[in-house]
Amino acid sequence: TVLDASVSVPTKLGINGAVPQTPLDIIANASGYAMAVRGRSADDLSQIRFTSNDYGTIFAELESDATYLATRIGGSEKLRVDSSGRLLVGSSSSRTIANHAARIQLQGTDYQTSTLSITNNANAGNGAFLFFASQRSGSVGGSTIVQNNDSIGTLRFFAGDGTDINSYAAEIQVNIDGTPGSNDVPGRITFKTTADGAAGPTERLRITSSGSIGVGEADPSP
Repeated sequence: TVLDASVSVPTKLGINGAVPQTPLDIIANASGYAMAVRGRSADDLSQIRFTSNDYGTIFAELESDATYLATRIGGSEKLRVDSSGRLLVGSSSSRTIANHAARIQLQGTDYQTSTLSITNNANAGNGAFLFFASQRSGSVGGSTIVQNNDSIGTLRFFAGDGTDINSYAAEIQVNIDGTPGSNDVPGRITFKTTADGAAGPTERLRITSSGSIGVGEADPSP
């Protein structure tokens, strides 16, 4: 549809509604769809552009037999959600490390693009937090009790070895250390490093739920 320049254009346009509340007010149809953007064919790019010259673009494109959603700013892609629901920042393709394709992936080529920061700006004494949690229900939203020796969270430090990035040089892990119960979750923390010539770490230090510290000792005395 082409509008003549001499035709008065309303300040508000309503679709499926009698009284529009915003400049463009679309009420969904019976199926719950308010708008669809489609390419001319199955292989065409479908885009929603907010400004000209690609300075602000959200676009969806068919990729082989799967779809993805990407955000383009200033003419270059900044992030992507692929067909498996993975959020990719700094890369348009998922990367696997130690047989894991993480749900959130950040890749960069320098300090700035490879850094994830968490800042608490409250006028209070609390800092920023990074939470690790584990439960055994098998479904999202559960809180089934864990068991002795269950891993609660692990930090692993991987390094390229000329072949892949599957070998890790160190690990910090937290496990349940005893019998858990309601508001009772005894835990231990272990520190591991990888020896020269090895591809996996060995435990070097352990702090048990009782506060005992073992160096090269898995069951330190209280």
